[in-house]
Amino acid sequence: MKLYLGRVFAHNQIDSAIYSSVGVRCEHILEILKGHCALVIDLDASTPIPIEVLYDRSRLGSDRFGGSRRGLCPNSCERSCLVIDAGTASYL
Repeated sequence: MKLYLGRVFAHNQIDSAIYSSVGVRCEHILEILKGHCALVIDLDASTPIPIEVLYDRSRLGSDRFGGSRRGLCPNSCERSCLVIDAGTASYL
């Protein structure tokens, strides 16, 4: 993952990132993101979000909200944003 993220940042201007994981959190990935992005959201069940959720976020993955970047970062419409969703399967 470290090598892959290095390539992503080498070839793209990324201003912000959203990291979410329903499994084991990888602090190393968060540190890489913080070293390259002005805004990093570490999305978990306790992260405030401007969306009404009608179920227990600690029981159903908060990673589902990672893809809704616009809802989480409404003022960042003109920025590029990397979303890392480490749910049951991992996606970049």
